[in-house]
Amino acid sequence: MQTSVPRVELAPGLSVSRPAVGMWRAHLIDSDQQLARWIEHCLDLGLTTFDHAAVYGKAQTEERFGSILVQNPSLRRQVQIITKCGIATPSLVSGIGEVYYDSSAEHIHWSVDRSLKQLRVEQIDLCLLHRPDLLMDVEETFAAMGALVAAGKVAHWGVSNFDVELTLALASRFPGLIRVNQVELSLLAPAPIVQGEVLRLQMAGIATMAWSPLAGGALTSSLVKDLDPQLLRALNEMADTYGVSDVASIALAWLLRHPACLIPVVGTFNPRNLEAIVLATGLSLSKSDWYRLAAAAGHKAI
Repeated sequence: MQTSVPRVELAPGLSVSRPAVGMWRAHLIDSDQQLARWIEHCLDLGLTTFDHAAVYGKAQTEERFGSILVQNPSLRRQVQIITKCGIATPSLVSGIGEVYYDSSAEHIHWSVDRSLKQLRVEQIDLCLLHRPDLLMDVEETFAAMGALVAAGKVAHWGVSNFDVELTLALASRFPGLIRVNQVELSLLAPAPIVQGEVLRLQMAGIATMAWSPLAGGALTSSLVKDLDPQLLRALNEMADTYGVSDVASIALAWLLRHPACLIPVVGTFNPRNLEAIVLATGLSLSKSDWYRLAAAAGHKAI
């Protein structure tokens, strides 16, 4: 069985691994030495794309990652760095008491400069607006994004958790600036596929990244017992058919099977789960098996 991790070109000069590696829970790794070993293990497996956000790990995860890059300079040439801006939290912005979304030019410039400093890099490969800001001044926001590209601080931009209508409207107004939308997507949360959002983005040349592709661990063998019996039976039977030991491989292969080249963002630090993730990239579910899983999860074809 082939287990080399596939890649997809998101934009000229930006090829990312499928899956990418989410850094949301990286603060749970105790020491920087352990974190460095985990990063190197991911790279050994072909998982080279790391998904950050300014607010992850109480706004400290980027700094930890950056210190590892400084200690291991060769790593920067091997990794693709994604980060996000636009959420203001007390741990990130001093003097505020409540979390809010901020897409102002001032905040975007400040957040990107901070991420560059924390990550110890000269350019962010892909930066995402983390959440829709209900007070967004579209012209101001996208002028700031364009200025950061022109300055060489950000190579490419995308959005995160935006609905398809807003994403397409922004992409139409600012052609070529939005490369990706990152949304919650899994066998247990398939709305972007079922409702046609992924297809519409694909038609517009915008990639879809899937956060929580294993439904927060619910689609791994350690927690799968809590699933609906029909879905559990289908997953277990397919694991036997495709010769894998963890149903997580099947659940992830379900996403990877989609022709839009979905990019799951996996957030596990468990070596066994990493193995299941890599095994999934070597599987090719038949169309009938793909639809059987969708039906077992409660999403009928008609």
